[in-house]
Amino acid sequence: RVRARCGIMRLIDKRFAGMAKGVGTAKIIGRVHVAQIKIGKSYFPCAFTILEGQDMEFLLGLDMLKRHQCAIDLKLNALKIGNETVEFLAEKDLPLSMRDVDMTEEYKREIERSAQVANEQNHRTSNLSTSSISEEIIGRLMELGSHSREKVLETIRMCGGNVELAAAYLSNLL
Repeated sequence: RVRARCGIMRLIDKRFAGMAKGVGTAKIIGRVHVAQIKIGKSYFPCAFTILEGQDMEFLLGLDMLKRHQCAIDLKLNALKIGNETVEFLAEKDLPLSMRDVDMTEEYKREIERSAQVANEQNHRTSNLSTSSISEEIIGRLMELGSHSREKVLETIRMCGGNVELAAAYLSNLL
């Protein structure tokens, strides 16, 4: 897949095959000792451990981040590496295969039940104003799945003004 698209199959040193252990386990196919990776407009030499059958195409390891003195700037929502500052993608900009949409049906039902309870409570106060919700928060909720402003405001009302519940509901409508 990625390794074939990048043309690094011939560089894999299979003497480094084994098992990777951490949060889960995965079979290590081998190691590419040096290959360049393009981040922004700059190229960086890196070593890569190639895993079998992983959903994630690529992970930057702590060793690589340290070696290139990277900084993860959460205020800017970006990675700083060398002279580059590269913004992280919003969830809506990720390919569908990479989005975190692997929820259990039970979790989906729980979100819907919570939204329904909030909606029933909200029905009693049907004139709930969303004017107290900042434009920044509305914008962030719109980015969760390319939702319209109207959909976001409707969902906030449906959730009784609970922005966190609205965010959970909107992020699972993909």
